[in-house]
Amino acid sequence: MSMNVKNIGATRLNETTVRISWQAEESSEEIAVSWTDSPAEGTKPAGECFVSGRSWADIKGLEPATRYYFTLRANNKTLGKTAERLVPLEGTFNFRDLGGYKTEDGFRVKWGRIFRSDNLANLTPRDHRTLEKMKLKLICDFRSSSEVRHTPDCLPEHWKIEYLHLPMLLGTLDAVEAMERIKKKDLDWLSPSYMRDGYLKNIELSADKWAAVIQRLLKNQRPLVFHCSAGKDRTGICAGLILLALGVPKETVLFDHGLSNHYLESFLPKAYRYFESLGLETDRLDPYLRAPKEAMLCALEHISASYGSVLAYLKQKAGISQKQIEILKSSLLEDID
Repeated sequence: MSMNVKNIGATRLNETTVRISWQAEESSEEIAVSWTDSPAEGTKPAGECFVSGRSWADIKGLEPATRYYFTLRANNKTLGKTAERLVPLEGTFNFRDLGGYKTEDGFRVKWGRIFRSDNLANLTPRDHRTLEKMKLKLICDFRSSSEVRHTPDCLPEHWKIEYLHLPMLLGTLDAVEAMERIKKKDLDWLSPSYMRDGYLKNIELSADKWAAVIQRLLKNQRPLVFHCSAGKDRTGICAGLILLALGVPKETVLFDHGLSNHYLESFLPKAYRYFESLGLETDRLDPYLRAPKEAMLCALEHISASYGSVLAYLKQKAGISQKQIEILKSSLLEDID
């Protein structure tokens, strides 16, 4: 009898231990959990354990500076694959994998090919080792020239990784200008509609930037990571467009967008303390510091109303053809086991 499992997930318990969990129907079948340091098919497992009678396995003794990908099997049949959504780097709080999401037509986005992040200015030597082992080929930076000068990505000179600067603004100010105004208690620009209008502006004026990322994916320059300052708005729009183009449902895209708010929880207390020390009311700043669901919804509704669909938008505004989308799907999607 074939075993069915669902909701396979990976949760980090400590620096060297990851818990793999799943839901399964009652079965006495033994499950094998294997792990590798590469998402590529055919990679020799770094280890394997066997589980029966429970729906989890704690994988211990993992190398802290290595990213792992996990596969569940029973009776020589693959039951599913998973990895940690968040890449636990020391110098970022929002570097994460877009893999694992299911599409509406029954496929799954491959793990380890597309990553999204906040800025890379605070990467540590251990982070460098982690990213080198992940074999990143391209970094796409959506920040303005001013933002890049203020906090350049911390990239070792010996890295053979291409850096592509694709500058854009969210709204009328970049992060550096916004911070200067905030320090001066000048918040008149931060209206309730500021974030929404910024998302709409990016949809209309930044299609060439999304096209540049997609073209690099088509040229097999992956794994790649794209990022902005906090990895929530400009990065969130790009992630949403790519996932929708691959056939991931809108509800999942909004879920992924909202994950930024979850991962920001490790960063926001420090930011709030700083702003409070300046005599600022953090409630006024909160919409600017989070990933607003309403703004993302507004952007997607605008695309639907103005272009009919994300695919039509990408074709009309970004020059991405249907044939190119099919090529993208063939390389970035896999069958659900």
